[in-house]
Amino acid sequence: YLNLSAKREEDTVYDNVRVNHKTTQETPDAKGGLLSEKEEEKCCQNYKLLAVCFGVICLVLLLSIVGFVLYELKVTSLTAENQNLTSQNEKLKTSEKILTERVQMLEKNLTEFNVVLLQRVMDNYCPKENNDRKCKPCQKDWNQKESSCYVYNNAKGAEQRTWARAQDDCKEKLSSLTVISDENEKVLK
Repeated sequence: YLNLSAKREEDTVYDNVRVNHKTTQETPDAKGGLLSEKEEEKCCQNYKLLAVCFGVICLVLLLSIVGFVLYELKVTSLTAENQNLTSQNEKLKTSEKILTERVQMLEKNLTEFNVVLLQRVMDNYCPKENNDRKCKPCQKDWNQKESSCYVYNNAKGAEQRTWARAQDDCKEKLSSLTVISDENEKVLK
């Protein structure tokens, strides 16, 4: 066993250390030496230039990110608006189809109505007698006086109508109530 705690006097070595104080501050360089003031100033300028370049790169990156975010927001907004317009367009196409079908149905009904109306007018003005039509200036059961046609309603009791109901009956017959303007018109029979 070796006793390390016991020290011998002869093993201890003392050395004098002297430090020289210099007025210029010396900085070690990469090689372990010291830089001159000019080299140190040039080095600081390089670091400043590097810091400015790094700041510009950061600013460009920040602006790129902001631009990208704004672009994405605009694209999202336009996409939503496009979907809304597409939906409205589909609804309008459906409405157009429904309206077109209704117009076609109305045209068909109007055509059928016109045929029925024409047949009725023809039957009233040109009634069939023995498979032969004979046309008259007035409807069937109407009387002609000069250039006008008249029909009489001498209703009694419950069959009598009010003035408004009489007007409605005339409208149904595509005519109007007679307003007698002279004595000749009073005497029709």
